[in-house]
Amino acid sequence: WFVWLWGLSLPALLAGLSLGGLFWLCLRQLGKKRVQKREKEMRCVLGGEMALDKLLLLPDRHAAFQAALWISPKAPVEMQRTVQHGVTGMLRGQPVLIWLIARHKSTEIGVQPALEALRTAKENKVKRIFLCVTAPVSKALKRFTEECDTDIRIVTREELVMLAGSCNPATDEDLLQLKKRRPKRRALSEWLRIIFDPSRKRRDLYP
Repeated sequence: WFVWLWGLSLPALLAGLSLGGLFWLCLRQLGKKRVQKREKEMRCVLGGEMALDKLLLLPDRHAAFQAALWISPKAPVEMQRTVQHGVTGMLRGQPVLIWLIARHKSTEIGVQPALEALRTAKENKVKRIFLCVTAPVSKALKRFTEECDTDIRIVTREELVMLAGSCNPATDEDLLQLKKRRPKRRALSEWLRIIFDPSRKRRDLYP
């Protein structure tokens, strides 16, 4: 483009090289920002998963208070007191209840824990509930929250992971520990030895 404007000359070539170098630097910086963004998201997810695993081992009141702290950036609740599995407080002048259902992610959460939260909310004259869950919720629970006269907002496991991870991102030490826990890959010679082991021959070929 510079050669077309100025003709074939040294200034035109230098200007073209400078513009090309500028574009290359911009692309490189953009790539760095994308990598940093992905790394931040990865640390957030890993840190959140680790935080939720630790949450399952905490006492009920302590765990509920911790969950309330995690969701405070999204729901700035003025916490008042803790109950067995939750925390009561005020949000924009309205009483709310933050209730934690701590289950392993391999299980599915049904309606019964939500009934306990609803019972506690009625005892405290609360019309809005934040239901924080650490496991998938069942269709019955979703339907129950939609049909309930009390406003129940489910904070899903995925949301809780991101909220917890933003407060507790995984450190370099955490990543090293996770790498050590990862099972080592078997070498090809080891796989061949297992496959052609004479003791496996009858068991593999005949039911």
